[in-house]
Amino acid sequence: MSPDAAQTEMNRISWVNDGPKELWDAISHPSWFQYLLTTKRRFNRQEPGAVDCEDYAFWAAAVINAGYSPVVVTVAWIDKNNKAGGHSVCACKESYKWLHVGNWGKSVLCGGTLADVAKDVYSRSGGVKLIGWAVASRDMELLQVNKSFEVA
Repeated sequence: MSPDAAQTEMNRISWVNDGPKELWDAISHPSWFQYLLTTKRRFNRQEPGAVDCEDYAFWAAAVINAGYSPVVVTVAWIDKNNKAGGHSVCACKESYKWLHVGNWGKSVLCGGTLADVAKDVYSRSGGVKLIGWAVASRDMELLQVNKSFEVA
């Protein structure tokens, strides 16, 4: 599946924040998101349950063709109210540049590195201080952890 096709599918599902049942932040297996899509198509309604940015991102990373090098990028920050926030997207490579898809929609091409994707997510966040950012494989294997946008 292409990033555009994955974004079209993701647009069918409404974001629902994690709550106490999910201990306020949990990542579901991509099959949960696929189940939501299947029931939405079949019954024209979304099953109840949390589905937040990580769920969108890991589903997209699982279904996007490996030729796009899909990975999940998660960015964490402190906002103007001194509260921690974060967001995850599926980053994909097209024409030697990275873009991202997820519940915020599809980005334009961000640049040549995953740090460029993280910077783009952070710039949209309203964050005032970066905590860090990480990259995970489509299989949820942690590949990188970074405290700044400067990557060695």
